[in-house]
Amino acid sequence: GRTLPDGGTVTFTGVAHLGGANGTKWRSELSLHNPGTAAVQARLSLVPRGSSEVTVERGIELQPGETVFWNDLYGELRAPDGAGTLRVAGPVLAWVRTYNLRPDGATIGQPVPAVGSVPPLEPGEELLFPVSNPEDPATGFRSNLIVQSLSDEDAACTLRSGSSSASLSVPAGTYVQLDKVPSALEPRLDTGEHMLSLSCDQDVSAFVTTIDPETGDPTTVLGFLRDQLDLDPPRIVAQPEGATVPAGSYRTLHVEVQGRGPFSYQWYSGPAGDRSAPVAGAVGGALTAGPVEGAASYWVEVENAGGRTGSAAASLTVDTTTTPVPVLSPAPGTYSAPVQVHLTCGLAGARIHYTTDGSAPTMDSPVYDGEALLASDHVTGDNDPDPDDEYVPLTTVSLRVRAFAEADGRQASPEVGGDYVIDAVDTAFYVPYNVPPAAGGAKHTLDIYQPHGRTGTPVLFFVHGGAWKQGDKNIYPELGNTFAGYYGFTTVVISYEISTDPWNAVFPEHIDDVADAFAWTFHHIAEYGGDPQRIWLFGQSAGGHLVSLLATDGSYLERRGLSTDRIRGVVTMSGAYDLYDMVKYPVNPLGLSPAEILEYKALMTLVFGSYDEAVL
Repeated sequence: GRTLPDGGTVTFTGVAHLGGANGTKWRSELSLHNPGTAAVQARLSLVPRGSSEVTVERGIELQPGETVFWNDLYGELRAPDGAGTLRVAGPVLAWVRTYNLRPDGATIGQPVPAVGSVPPLEPGEELLFPVSNPEDPATGFRSNLIVQSLSDEDAACTLRSGSSSASLSVPAGTYVQLDKVPSALEPRLDTGEHMLSLSCDQDVSAFVTTIDPETGDPTTVLGFLRDQLDLDPPRIVAQPEGATVPAGSYRTLHVEVQGRGPFSYQWYSGPAGDRSAPVAGAVGGALTAGPVEGAASYWVEVENAGGRTGSAAASLTVDTTTTPVPVLSPAPGTYSAPVQVHLTCGLAGARIHYTTDGSAPTMDSPVYDGEALLASDHVTGDNDPDPDDEYVPLTTVSLRVRAFAEADGRQASPEVGGDYVIDAVDTAFYVPYNVPPAAGGAKHTLDIYQPHGRTGTPVLFFVHGGAWKQGDKNIYPELGNTFAGYYGFTTVVISYEISTDPWNAVFPEHIDDVADAFAWTFHHIAEYGGDPQRIWLFGQSAGGHLVSLLATDGSYLERRGLSTDRIRGVVTMSGAYDLYDMVKYPVNPLGLSPAEILEYKALMTLVFGSYDEAVL
């Protein structure tokens, strides 16, 4: 900033000599230059923060063309540690930089803008700054605000960002520094980047410094006057509409806005302009209000970089000629344990007709008698590693309720309903247990199905079948969901390289993959709630052969630093064990017809009866 030739004064707000974070030190440096052809006198005055009184002064003479540089302003002035404002008087050029001195001697910082180098903020104007609100102040960028009074009267200032605001008083002739400025606003701003507006009833000068706490690097941010920006403020072209609705029902209110986006929204409960009751989480262009039990009003405030505006209030009233809408408790949704669903109505004597199969209820549908509609252990959500490849469709909805209420002398209520999903299984899909195969693909991955919220559970390690030449873990989401959701096993379903293109695996590549997957499971399954000391092997067909081989030939686990003692037990289903006979008689040695093959395969059901749960 250049002072006036007649000896005017320029002011720099935010000079300092203080300790900083992470071993850094705040310092200010000063450069003075005499551009004239004669010697001049300059006077430096230091005013501490929060005061309007000068505490340290010093005069200095500069010869024609001379430049004076001080890397420690406070040290040269012999001023006590602190922060404040520097005034430079005289026909000189002056620059100030407030910086962080790092432990390694490096300095990081930017020039401090001189008061008057940018137009002052006058009453009725609004200054905009981008500010940062870190999730972790120790590592995330933070923003501080500095406001310098330019008036003989105290300044009353207002800070706003969206629906959040704060008040700030700046005494006459002083400056105020508000550290971590987003945290001063109420309601508290979310973490992230925000636009902050500043308005005051007296002339002030202001800027923001955004600081990287890890390096101590401060960035000076100058504001923009709102009316100087080429912005299109929001205009409401369709107001939210009120309505008369049945008791207990919900109503969605909409607002339509034109202008330059993006827009921020905040809905409020109460008359238009009353910000005392913001609706939590209602920050979009629509608000679903309810259940409506009495008269209520809602309005929305919309803001962009060009300004803000508020809507008219939409009033909701209760229709006393219609039966109140029934309420489902708990609300439809996904749960990790069985729930009991009840229906209630706010009108005594009302009858609730319902269905649980998704069909529309009618007057002939059952009338709710107060008993729970669902007290079930039917627990399987759509936990599927490959939803587009459904070999066996999963049951994803445990109960689908639809209901309405009717009463004598009133119209029937609107229908309500929803789906209840009981999903007691947490999943992790495509977890790698080894580097990808040379031929590519996901054969060296496994899926984990974990009983929700449980630890120390037994582990079921499943290996699929398919004659060593087909099959994949993705075929078995029902198995994983069933053993985890019903029986409490942390279930591991693996894939391995098979003997077809592009892998063309040959012995011992199949069993080596299974051994690698087992070793990974032993070392990592505790991270997913499983007990590594209780791992059971389960294989079907070729998988039955592979788990049997793993359990009876200890060399495969020994090469991985384990032993067969780590296997708690083995379950095989239709496994192949004597492979010599398979090699000797590879195709139908008895010459059976297709009908005879089917007949003899059915002998299993003659012995066991059926595939009931006890048998399986």
